Amino acid sequence: MRKGTRFQYDVYENGDIINKKNGQPIKSSITENGYKRVWYEGRGQMVHRIIAEKFIPNPENYTDVNHKDGNKLNNHVDNLEWCTHKYNVNHGFQLGLFNEKRLSERKLTYEEKETACEMNNLGTPIRALARLFKIDYKAMWNIIRGKTYKNEL
Repeated sequence: MRKGTRFQYDVYENGDIINKKNGQPIKSSITENGYKRVWYEGRGQMVHRIIAEKFIPNPENYTDVNHKDGNKLNNHVDNLEWCTHKYNVNHGFQLGLFNEKRLSERKLTYEEKETACEMNNLGTPIRALARLFKIDYKAMWNIIRGKTYKNEL
């Protein structure tokens, strides 16, 4: 993009964001957490937040945007609401989107650790392994780097 030029966008209640210049939806990607992300107004932004900021009043200045149906890709304005972080997390638990244990509390079995290390040796990134084994990134990093399970290696 040349200096001084800015793309203009049409933002729709159904979650679409269209480039006015060419009439096409702007390119998007899905984050590792499952949210739709776009390059918008010069920076990467989450689509659900763009839609909420454009169409939903936030008089309480809540920090989070909740997907009422739990589907992170359903960015229709009717599916979004401003809320506190605590409410957003509790809502996720109520819908069954989270396990009872936090990712940082989950422990791998020795066999899972062996499998993860072997997969990493074959080129699987640590972040992908963390998602696969449902533990947080730092815990998986420590396992792969030998910081945990030291006596069993």
